[in-house]
Amino acid sequence: MENLDDDEVKLVLGEVLLDELKVIHEYVQDIPQIKADIIDLKADVAVLKTDVAVLKTDVSVLKTDMKAVKLTLAGHGRQFKRFAQRVTKLEAAA
Repeated sequence: MENLDDDEVKLVLGEVLLDELKVIHEYVQDIPQIKADIIDLKADVAVLKTDVAVLKTDVSVLKTDMKAVKLTLAGHGRQFKRFAQRVTKLEAAA
């Protein structure tokens, strides 16, 4: 810019400022869409929070059910062992 006179410097700076204003204007034009996207994302997050709460409840129920299944299997295992012992005794007696 050393070789430019004051008017040329003003012209170049004016062009730079105009370019920056265009970028700002384009961004400002996007703000309503950005705001709508943020609102949509908030709604999606709310739904996800609800879904996570439901999943937590379901997992809790599944844990309880699995404990019941384990207890039942353990009980059946003990019963099977007793039946096997009885069959062995009956076979030995026969």
